[in-house]
Amino acid sequence: MIDTSQRFGLGWRMLFALIAATMLPLAIYAFITISLDYRDDRVTTETATLARARQIGDRVDTRLEATAATMRALSTIRSIKARNWSEAYDRSAEIAALDPDWKSVALIDLKEDTELFDLRRPKGQSRHIDGTTARALAVRSRTVPTFSGVVAGPDRQFEIQAFLAIGAAPGSTYLLKVSLNPQLVQRILLASAPHEGVSAVVDRNGLFIARSKGWPERLGTPGTIYVQNAIAHGRSGLYKGVTWEGFPNYTAFTTSPLTGWSSHVAVSSALIDTPQTSGRLASILAALASLALAVLLTFVILNLVAQRRAADQRAQQMGRLEAVGQLTGGIAHDFNNMLAIIIGSLDLAQRRFTKGDTDIGRYLDNAMGGAHRAADLTRRLLAFSRRQSLTPAPVDTNQLISTMGELLHRTLAADITIATRLAADLWPTFVDAAELENAILNLAINARDAMPDGGTLTITTANVDRRPGEKADHVAITVTDTGTGMTPDVVSRAFEPFFTTKDVGRGTGLGLSQIHGFAVQSGGEALISSQPGKGTAVTILLPRHRLRTGELIQTQTSLKDGQTPEGKPEEIILVVEDEDQVRTTTVEALRSIGFTVLHAADGEDALIIVQRWPGIRIVLTDIVMPGMSGRELAKRIARLQPAIRTFFVSGFERDENEQDDRPILRKPFSVAELARFVRSALDESR
Repeated sequence: MIDTSQRFGLGWRMLFALIAATMLPLAIYAFITISLDYRDDRVTTETATLARARQIGDRVDTRLEATAATMRALSTIRSIKARNWSEAYDRSAEIAALDPDWKSVALIDLKEDTELFDLRRPKGQSRHIDGTTARALAVRSRTVPTFSGVVAGPDRQFEIQAFLAIGAAPGSTYLLKVSLNPQLVQRILLASAPHEGVSAVVDRNGLFIARSKGWPERLGTPGTIYVQNAIAHGRSGLYKGVTWEGFPNYTAFTTSPLTGWSSHVAVSSALIDTPQTSGRLASILAALASLALAVLLTFVILNLVAQRRAADQRAQQMGRLEAVGQLTGGIAHDFNNMLAIIIGSLDLAQRRFTKGDTDIGRYLDNAMGGAHRAADLTRRLLAFSRRQSLTPAPVDTNQLISTMGELLHRTLAADITIATRLAADLWPTFVDAAELENAILNLAINARDAMPDGGTLTITTANVDRRPGEKADHVAITVTDTGTGMTPDVVSRAFEPFFTTKDVGRGTGLGLSQIHGFAVQSGGEALISSQPGKGTAVTILLPRHRLRTGELIQTQTSLKDGQTPEGKPEEIILVVEDEDQVRTTTVEALRSIGFTVLHAADGEDALIIVQRWPGIRIVLTDIVMPGMSGRELAKRIARLQPAIRTFFVSGFERDENEQDDRPILRKPFSVAELARFVRSALDESR
């Protein structure tokens, strides 16, 4: 046998050192790679499972928010205010029939301790109840509906109950109760849960609402001790346990801020506790293979990651489409019209541009117009639901109306005369001036449509002394026309969403409901009076504002700077936005203007950047984000770096109880609007 050391001309020690020098780095690389792959596999599995649990919870919340919106609409029907219980019973039955998951609707008089009606009973049969529980529910359901867990209904079948207080705070008058079929949660769970493992939704008391296995038997029964301990000690996380079927698992869970229910997704313990054999083999082969094989494996891995990301994006898109599918036919009709404009215009622009024709400006203008109409529809929906972001300030209503003169003349036909009767010494009010201007403009447009042959539009302001039952004086803005007028049945439904008497395609039915929502959200109300052939008068009542020393009145909202201010490289801005595409668009827009822009996907990353990157002037953050909200981020930045000012960007703000005087940039916005907002924020930060 040939001596190996002699064959290679090396001594044994030198040969051993050469082999060690060659193999030891590979062994270390293989060990590190295996360790990292195991850790990455575990983290990926935990993250994916937690994301699936959050997705289930979000879809359940989306479905319940649709129910909440319908309840708000039902709470505004005239028959309740008029105490016409027979008509309210019929109207409730009509609305309940539109949703197969609504089992019943009931209305409780909190002052008389009387259940006025329940669709399970014949019309006209009221009953006395113990109102203690109902009044406690009314306190919790004053601004948004409250959802119970699973409870036994009068028919001894399990149901979910939703409650909404009706009437001004602090003492509500009525409590609206809707009984829901738990099947609605079970359907969402089965459509969203992974096929392997066990998934469930449990209520605040740990009772099963939905379950991927054995649902009929487990409905309304307690979860395992592991489930009970998890929801008692946190709002989200990962815990180890055993299901009722004896399936050992790790379970990811998240808790809904809307209902307090938690969504649980269990996966096999082996997926987290045991490293994947294929992953170890791939790591060893990567350590021993040539560079070409390493490149090939890298390409394959990257391709798999890209496919997985694409699959996640498709899953997210399907979730969005499912949520959109919950919207009413009225919204679908209007959005389809707007999308037809956008898609058709962009398609024509693309076809022309492909052929070398650059004259596509009018198509892009049409597409932009359709997009603005879609944004306006969304804003109207938020206004109706009283959840739009408002920027209130002291407003001189007379001055605001005076500055609208030119805008109104451009909007109305030449054969319509505009008259104003503005009260002397009108009290100021504390509202969002832009939304008030928009409300007056919408009323003027409605008046124009009601006067096809011309007429007179009169805008009147007046001080209204405190009326019985009210806590403050009001400022009244009344828009009166000499048009066709409305019949009493139309007047009774005028503020209902999607109700319109206009021809198809000429209105969304959200104009008056938007005005009503804005007035109520501002602490006032909207009233309407009309007679056929004698015109219509719509009055917006807003609370009087008593100015403090040195407080200025906002007088104009229509005059906007048409120029786009430029930025400077030394002006550093941090953008915090959890939506990747919105964040990318905002960052690129600001960079195109000239600013230096940093960005983060959540509050934790933003805090790291703030501490590590000197020179940041302002932080521009979304309000509603997973994990840390924009408002919490602003508080923590103020403690870390008091010199940095934080400003908000939002399209929808869930927390109405935490308002401050910081300006808010509302989504969607144009590049020019973004530039002007940032320039104003930079100037204010100085």
